[in-house]
Amino acid sequence: MLEATLPQRLSFGRLDGATSGALRWLSPILLGLCAPMVIGLLVFPSLIEHARFGLMVILVAVLVIAVAAYAFSVLNPAPITGLVFDRDARTVTMKQVGSLATSMTIIGFDDIADLRLAQGYDDDGYPLVVPELKTRKGETFRIEAEITSVEIEAARRILGFPTARADTRRR
Repeated sequence: MLEATLPQRLSFGRLDGATSGALRWLSPILLGLCAPMVIGLLVFPSLIEHARFGLMVILVAVLVIAVAAYAFSVLNPAPITGLVFDRDARTVTMKQVGSLATSMTIIGFDDIADLRLAQGYDDDGYPLVVPELKTRKGETFRIEAEITSVEIEAARRILGFPTARADTRRR
């Protein structure tokens, strides 16, 4: 009977708006790299014979920028800003939204060891209660979304965990 009262999908945090914002810096950079060459060719048409060199310089610069952006996004993973619990698919989708990349990680219910509110600290050292998702492999994901204890209880019910366990613990 409890199964009938549970929603099919339960969503927390910020799940939208990331697809357009992840590469918002790319267009100005490409325009900045191409504009001098285009303006130079319009002002000095005789430079057209040297356009091949300019194009190669632009392509090398774009390659360096793309490799640097990729390395930055791999070395500095984005915080988890949203969770979707899908009862039918038995999966949890974690959405990570960063300045250079957006990613979604799907974890099966069977791979989740715990979902709880834990004692954490902000960047200034002040204590705060943060939601954490722990996998059976021992990975702990800190969720950077506003999730209340009531919502944690609902998510724990969907996962099949005892609901009186959403406690605050020291990390």
